[in-house]
Amino acid sequence: MKFIIDTQLPPVLESLFAWKGHTAQHNTRWPNGHLMDDKQIISIAQKEDFIVVTKDKDFLNYFLLFGFPPAILLISIGNVSNTYLTKLLSDNFNQIEIAFQSNAMLIVLEPDRLVVW
Repeated sequence: MKFIIDTQLPPVLESLFAWKGHTAQHNTRWPNGHLMDDKQIISIAQKEDFIVVTKDKDFLNYFLLFGFPPAILLISIGNVSNTYLTKLLSDNFNQIEIAFQSNAMLIVLEPDRLVVW
């Protein structure tokens, strides 16, 4: 699987996804990536078959209203340390992988649960 990590999440997540055997690129890897708006991220996700990893609930709205980006991992945990975020993702990663491999299009990761659509 391929993931594009949105600006408000730390670039260190690239390493976690790579460690789990997947391609991940923080959007700051693109020219002026830190200035990308949601529509640009969606366009990249559609063209390059990326799953969007974000904390931005606007992506949820795009998904519910228009059916894109193709797939989203929405991290709904508020402001936390990178250590906590990495541990939470790592602890739930197997379930996230299984859900996306089973054609889930939207996964919401919360501190105490994983919601899959």
